[in-house]
Amino acid sequence: MKKRYVALMICGGLIVIDQTNRHLQETAASAAAALSPSAETPAEIHARQMVQDTRLVDGVRDHINQSRDRLKHYYATADEVQQAAGELTDLTAVAVNHAQGDGKERVLAQKARALIPSLAQQTRLLYASALEERYVKNGFDIAVRVNGTELLLTYALMSKPLVYKLQNESSLTGQAANYGFTRIVYTNGFESSLGMTWTQTLSAPW
Repeated sequence: MKKRYVALMICGGLIVIDQTNRHLQETAASAAAALSPSAETPAEIHARQMVQDTRLVDGVRDHINQSRDRLKHYYATADEVQQAAGELTDLTAVAVNHAQGDGKERVLAQKARALIPSLAQQTRLLYASALEERYVKNGFDIAVRVNGTELLLTYALMSKPLVYKLQNESSLTGQAANYGFTRIVYTNGFESSLGMTWTQTLSAPW
């Protein structure tokens, strides 16, 4: 996601820089496309898009399985979290764009929709894994787990001041909501009378 956003920003910058010549460039490009014997027809464009989107759906399915296997042995990286989030956006677009098409398009849309819950959950698992590693690197032995759309943070020294700090002095709340979490549970993990738990309900980011 981050790389894609930067690329768009770069393109935006180039458009601004070339704004004085943009009209001439667009006119020339349109004329060249009209005169070119190799210009794609709408049917060809549609067929190419179907091939690309089919590869995307198949690639997402493979990536989910690979990601599950990798998480058994390694922490997730920030790039992996961003990649999964980007694929979730792309998969949703495929499901929407092909929902009203012909038979093959509707089948593709159904495949994309069927993968969305799995990819969304895997994105949350990746985020939790990367978050745990970040805490460990900063000296906090906080175990981060996922239960559906609930993010569970367990730390033997969890306290009200630390919960406040995590909620208000970090990007945790906003990031968790963006990845589809609806609650964050902070606990010290004790079952006895020493056990303490705080629950934070998250608002949807839209």
